[in-house]
Amino acid sequence: MSQAEPRGGFQPLRLLRAFGALCLTLILAGLFLLAVVMGQPLEAEEPAQPQPLLTPTPAQLVSGQGDLTALIAGFPAPVLACTARSGWTLVSGSSFDMAFEGGFGRVARLVYTAPDGTAMIAESYYPARALSLMGKSDFRVTAVPGIALAGENTVRMVSGDAVRYHLQTESGLYAVTIPLEAEARAGELVRGLQLMRVEI
Repeated sequence: MSQAEPRGGFQPLRLLRAFGALCLTLILAGLFLLAVVMGQPLEAEEPAQPQPLLTPTPAQLVSGQGDLTALIAGFPAPVLACTARSGWTLVSGSSFDMAFEGGFGRVARLVYTAPDGTAMIAESYYPARALSLMGKSDFRVTAVPGIALAGENTVRMVSGDAVRYHLQTESGLYAVTIPLEAEARAGELVRGLQLMRVEI
């Protein structure tokens, strides 16, 4: 006469199910940590939208610091300009549109002189990706690091007797040109430059 196995005996199928449930729980917990605690989204992020191009507007010319507000107000990004207390004199300034990618970009060019006669050109370009609007020139990138401009690091370029510092932000592209002979004072010369915006 055979003896029946007790009910609480070894059951491999139940053990396998419990192990599978434990593994699934650990995997889900790991995904939760990656997605929530570490801040990694499960879905792909939307790519940043490029800055829109402009419809053309008439060029603006300014001949003094007092006229600068209108030029800055009409520019779609902050404009690199000297503050009124910087000691620089605004000799001339202009804002104009240039064809770019099937639409138009905008350039603001301000020419300054210091009390000692040193000249400086501050240029602002929109959109920030519009490197081609800077035009072809003899300026070449050097291994020497640039100076700080409006609190940001720049790229240094040289051409003949001039040095240019380039800065690219999310909203615009900027360049400052000074005589090469004045480069030893470059940090001091650009101290009065700021990225300015006028709310309309």
